[in-house]
Amino acid sequence: SLGRDFRMLSIVLLPLALSYHIAHNFTHFFLESAGFTGVILNPLGINTLPLSPAEIHTRHISPLVTSSIVYYLQTGILICGSFISFKLAYNRLMRLLPNGTKLKAIQLLPLYFMIFMFSFLEFLLLMQAMIMRH
Repeated sequence: SLGRDFRMLSIVLLPLALSYHIAHNFTHFFLESAGFTGVILNPLGINTLPLSPAEIHTRHISPLVTSSIVYYLQTGILICGSFISFKLAYNRLMRLLPNGTKLKAIQLLPLYFMIFMFSFLEFLLLMQAMIMRH
């Protein structure tokens, strides 16, 4: 039935969503985490003072790693998520077909195209400035 097919194939999008979520948060963690060790050492903020504008600026211009490394990591994460989605789509389609039926490439094409388009849109979103993603 259509409902069963939808339930079986909707899980194909989960690796794409999870990989985008992780890749997006890499930006926050690596590029905006100059004060991360201070939070770990003093999680309740006891006896801390607000940061001055100069301290805030210094934290923004001195990230843990460079932005190009973060972009490479994000790309790798999205490629892994896409690969997992492709494999999952193939396995799910094989389970939907009756036993002994061969899976033809034309049957995979619509689902693979959808996965490719979602992956492409995720890459486009990650290329945008952070203010444009929210």
